[in-house]
Amino acid sequence: MAEIIATDLGFPLDYVQWIDFSAGERLSAVKRHEVDIVADSMALTDSRKQQIRFGGP
Repeated sequence: MAEIIATDLGFPLDYVQWIDFSAGERLSAVKRHEVDIVADSMALTDSRKQQIRFGGP
């Protein structure tokens, strides 16, 4: 999914960097701007919705 988004935005595939975070670290990584998107499962909760923006159906 991340590669599709990158190419749709005009970036080459080697622009995508894969970084492993535990489930507990994902929210903090987004808030610290260490990552642009999370391309993994992340439950949408009211608390998380107040901290970051979610996309999807």
